[in-house]
Parts: sequence; structure tokens; C-alpha cells
Amino acid sequence: MTDALRRHRRFLMGLLIAAAAFLYLAHIGSYHLIELDEGRYHRVAMEMALSGDYITPHFDYMPYFEKPIFQYWVTALSMELFGFREFTGRILPALTGLGNVFLAFWLAKTMYNRRTGILAAVILATSALQLIVASIGVMDMALTFFIDACLVSFYVFERTENKKYLLVFYAAMGFGMLTKGLIAIVFPFGILFWYALLSKRPRLFLKLFYLPGIILFLVIAVPWYYLVCQKNPDFFYFFFIREHFLRFATKMHERFHPWYYFVPVLIAGLMPWTGFVATFFSKDGIFRKPGSLRHKRDLLLLALWAGLIYVFYSISDSKLPTYILPCWLPLSVLLAASIERCR
Repeated sequence: MTDALRRHRRFLMGLLIAAAAFLYLAHIGSYHLIELDEGRYHRVAMEMALSGDYITPHFDYMPYFEKPIFQYWVTALSMELFGFREFTGRILPALTGLGNVFLAFWLAKTMYNRRTGILAAVILATSALQLIVASIGVMDMALTFFIDACLVSFYVFERTENKKYLLVFYAAMGFGMLTKGLIAIVFPFGILFWYALLSKRPRLFLKLFYLPGIILFLVIAVPWYYLVCQKNPDFFYFFFIREHFLRFATKMHERFHPWYYFVPVLIAGLMPWTGFVATFFSKDGIFRKPGSLRHKRDLLLLALWAGLIYVFYSISDSKLPTYILPCWLPLSVLLAASIERCR
């Protein structure tokens, strides 16, 4: 590769990165709080900044235990720096949305090639649901990023056997636990369990249990939960029992919808790329002719990643459109690989 071609590639990558940053960051201060949860989370962070209590979240000066602390921390610190502006609650969603685009590039490039990586990043960056959720101050974008970071780092560990990626896996899981709770553990371990089992490599799953990584997870995730439980004895039941198990299994939040609720969400949320899903059914496509054993395993991981999350929330009695956002990265990689195959 000539120096001119290298410079040209670096210029194009810089241009794409700048375009993605503009797409995700330029607008977040140009509109008022537009969503009920966004306003509530903004208020919680504002009361945190005003009171100086960074352990117990409060809403209307009453303890508020529906969600963990990480996004409140980031928003409150942003308020300390920039004042009580609407955009402070959108900084973490916007940055983690950008991070998700980078993860899509990294994963698709590792699985296939640089061109597929760029296409996967473009697909994810411009997909409707990803862009919308990254533009409002809710926690689903940050959770999605940490779940995706877990699975991407594990995949790179599988390919390289470099255990530093297991440290990334557990660090991402720790921050996911601080963002939205146990679901940040359930999804990565559940998906990787079935991936190892169905690819007939059970020992691969056992490699996850890396002691330095587990210690890192505990150092990140446990201190705040311990401190908030010490200060608020009713936190444990409310958060872990009511907001996890009862929320999933009952209609307590009045968010019950039929099992097909996420079908239109999927169709609309993938726009403008929805039509390219048809490439999955091509007789020479990636699913019917996957190629090497490595590509078969990659497709299995991506399909389980998107499929298990979709099924999990479809059978839940509590549904919101943003819940299935962690499906978007694997779908973007699948679409990019499929389009490249058809091309």
C-alpha cells in the first residue's frame, strides 16, 4: 500500500468519524426535555448536584430507587461543569451511541474486513432507533453500549486469546450493572452460554471465569450497591425484587403488550436499512452459504445475540420500544456482511 493510499484512507476515516460525531452531538442541546423518563432522570441528577448526595438518588426530594446510579452521576457531574442545561442529560447517551458505532466497526472488521466494518458502522449510526435513543436522556443507550462492549470484547478474546479483553468484558459488565442492574449480567452470560453450547465448545464458556476480571467487576459494581443498601434498608427489595423479577413477570407498570409488539419496532427502527433484510434470504447469501467454519460460528453468535434479546423482551410482561436496542449492533453487522456478499 502506497503512502498516498494510506493518507487517503486516514482522511476518509477521519471524515467518517467527524460526521458521526456531528450526527450524534451537534443537536443534543437544541430542544427541550421531550420524554417523561428523560425529564424524571434529569430531575434526579439535578437534585443530586444540588444536594451533594451522590449515593441515594432522589426525585422530588424522595428516595428514588427504580434505576442505578451511573447515568445520574454522569449527568450531575455534567451539570456541575455546564450548569442545569437540557443537554447535560444527553451527554452519556450520545457518547455511548458513538461508542456503539465504533464497536460495530471493530466487530465487523474483525469478523470480515475493513469495508464491511465501515458499512456496519454506517448502518448502525444512521438507523432510526439507535439515533433516536442516543438523542434523549434515557438509560437504554448506555446499557446497550455496555452489553455490546461485553460481547465484542469476548469475541476478540476468542479470536486472540488475549486476556486483557476479558478485563474489558468485566469492566463493561460492571458499568452496565451500575447503569441498569442485573440485565447487564444476564444477557452477556446467557448469550455466550448458548453460543458455546451450540458451537459444541463448552470449555469456551468456562474461559469467561477469569479471576482478575471478576475482581474488577466487583470493584466497579459492588461499592455503590453496598453503600446505598446501608443508607436505605428497603433498597434491596425494591430494586432487585420489584424492579427486576416482578417487573419482568407481571403487569405492574402497565406496559403489557402482545408478543408481536416489537415487530413494527424492528421494521421502523431499522429504517432506512429495513429493506436490506431481504438479502438474508438470498440463495447465495451469508445464511444459506456461510462459507468457512469461522463464519458459521460468527453467524451463530450474531443470531443468538439479536434473537435471544428479542425473544426475552417479547415474552416479558413489560415492554418499551427502547428495550430491544441491544439487537441493533448484531443486526447491523449481519446486514453489512449480507450486503457485501450480494454486492
